[in-house]
Amino acid sequence: MSTMEAYEGMHPFKTRQKTRKGQTEVMGLLVIVILLVFLGLIYLGFVMSKGPGELSTIRTNIEAENSLKAVMNVNLDDIDDKSVVDMVVDCGYDAQKCNLLENALKDVFGVILKPEEDFSYSVAMDEDEILAFGNCELGIVSRYAFIKDGIYYESSLKICRKD
Repeated sequence: MSTMEAYEGMHPFKTRQKTRKGQTEVMGLLVIVILLVFLGLIYLGFVMSKGPGELSTIRTNIEAENSLKAVMNVNLDDIDDKSVVDMVVDCGYDAQKCNLLENALKDVFGVILKPEEDFSYSVAMDEDEILAFGNCELGIVSRYAFIKDGIYYESSLKICRKD
């Protein structure tokens, strides 16, 4: 192969075509990456558009649910080391026990709830309300139902913001 034939194989015009083809591919890839980043930002905008009110409502709902479940299984030292569930059952038969339960629960909820939160608590025995106290009209409601000696009981905790 002569020098002239080797030089013709490396013609500058053919080298520029390969370079331009490579640059076009890189530009296309860059456009695709920019589109993906832009779509990702739009997606994050929609996901993060949930206001802080929605997140705090969900958090309050979880706190109400967990608080009621925990309180129902607490043993009250002042009242013969009985659980709240046992006191609710006793309350169905003796009004004096309801007063003890109300005072104990006011103390317990006063400790576990945030200072800016208020609550209402009620208990129903076979759909008849046997105890109700508190200051909330509107709020997040959590219920705890159980059956004891064939009787259906339902405790309800409502958490709201203090005015």
